[in-house]
Amino acid sequence: MSRNTVAHINLDAMRHNLGVVRQSVPGCPVLAVVKSNAYGFGVSHVLPALSTADGYAVAFIEEALALASYLPDRRKPIVVLQGVFCREALSSAIEQQCTLVVHSEQQLQCMEAHRERRQHLSVWLKVNTGMNRLGFAPAAAARAWQRLSQLSYVKRLGLMTHFACADEPEKTHTQAQLACFKRCQASLQPPPDNVSVANSAAILNFSDSVSGWLRPGIMLYGGSPSVSKEAAVDESFQREESEHTTDSVLDASRIEPVMTLLSQVIALQNVKAGESIGYGAAYVAPHDCTIAVIGIGYGDGYPRHMGAQQVYIRGTYCPLVGRVSMDMLTVDVSRCPGVLVGDTVELWGKHVDVNRVASAVGTISYELFCQLTHRVKREAV
Repeated sequence: MSRNTVAHINLDAMRHNLGVVRQSVPGCPVLAVVKSNAYGFGVSHVLPALSTADGYAVAFIEEALALASYLPDRRKPIVVLQGVFCREALSSAIEQQCTLVVHSEQQLQCMEAHRERRQHLSVWLKVNTGMNRLGFAPAAAARAWQRLSQLSYVKRLGLMTHFACADEPEKTHTQAQLACFKRCQASLQPPPDNVSVANSAAILNFSDSVSGWLRPGIMLYGGSPSVSKEAAVDESFQREESEHTTDSVLDASRIEPVMTLLSQVIALQNVKAGESIGYGAAYVAPHDCTIAVIGIGYGDGYPRHMGAQQVYIRGTYCPLVGRVSMDMLTVDVSRCPGVLVGDTVELWGKHVDVNRVASAVGTISYELFCQLTHRVKREAV
């Protein structure tokens, strides 16, 4: 038996999630965010499911150039969200017909110094409405807009911002940012060709307030853009299987899980009450139990400090016991009779909500997806 740890990528689920984006804010063009190698899923794997998006967004120019190699039909824009920072990168962006975000004086000066102006470029000016990370301050945005509009090779000019708290709709921060953005937009001449404000959280939580180009990221991949108390893991694994619920943010948002992370049982151990399991003897069996060793660990990107968590084997939820190792983890399968070496184990996916897994280690699904290493095969299904 060879070690078989794989991430299955459900393209139909991703197509469904893209449909949820369009249904949430009808009539708006969609910019599918595929940065960080499509959130760790692999750009080449997800592009077939995102072929109906109106464009794509990446973080920096190297990602844009890699993406362009997969898109022979370049009628759809590739937006570089961090823009470029030097003349060579600007030339590459123009040559590949990328759309650039401009968020700093340095970038603006680089564009003004550009001498080869026969080719055309689309640009988004980013305004800082309260994220305080990237973007021109509202008071400086109008002047930056004028300078960009005077560049003969800039043929389309849009305005964008990014929300800090759209995943927490009870806060007033997003509405304040929206109001700031609209004031800025109204002050610009000529008016923007396009606007873009909405990430995944804003699409789901502020669909009545947003317009323009949508920028869905995590919701395309089946992760929740919101941190929910319902996503926390129940620390008691003694409840019956029928009591296991999946009433997470995903269900409420109609988002389907896209990635199913699978591994295999590679060994079984019978452990007596009072014996310890794994490094540091951190777990001591309270009763006689059967332990399954699973062929995945933190070397594959599964979190080491997992704490209370469970996996899915043969229709049963089984708790992790002992520390996660680099290449292995251990689970108690005493309540799952008939487990055999070679059995498939779901770490997250259809039965184990990735948001619950993330909550167990105090993080978000974005990080879990992105930190999966090259040892985990990605397979589109």
